[in-house]
Amino acid sequence: MRFVRLRFALLLALPVMLTGCAFFTADITGVEAARIEEEEMNDAIARAQATLEHFTTCLEDPDETQIYFAVRARFDVEELGGFEDLWIEEVSWDGEQFTGALAGEPQFWEGAVLGDSVTAPNDAVIDWMIVEETRIVGAYTVRVERDRLPLLERIDFSRQLGLPIVDPE
Repeated sequence: MRFVRLRFALLLALPVMLTGCAFFTADITGVEAARIEEEEMNDAIARAQATLEHFTTCLEDPDETQIYFAVRARFDVEELGGFEDLWIEEVSWDGEQFTGALAGEPQFWEGAVLGDSVTAPNDAVIDWMIVEETRIVGAYTVRVERDRLPLLERIDFSRQLGLPIVDPE
């Protein structure tokens, strides 16, 4: 029952997780705030990529507390000249790529829908998360997006999530 509640909370939170870096064009210049936000997100992505081995090790041999695995991958949206970052759940890994179901409704990727089976190479992964019974491990881009929310929305987001987000040990 706890997993069902947690999954529901994650699904409520996913729309917030999906905004903030859902779509970008290749040219984000001229505005200092945009540059700073881009740097924060790039730092989060770098941390996620640097710790991806922790995720894959746990995915291959999960312990009893690890109840949900997801990766966030960057998909090119060529017709718009940018990309969309989407979460993939029910994920498997073959050493070179991740396969799973889209966990959110794409906003810009025409023809793709919630639940579609997708594949993303390792280098397209920009974030990952493992939900354990008492915490969420990883979720680096989610942290950046949460921290950008106005205070009351941030509090509500954290309340809905119900678990702290932590680094891998």
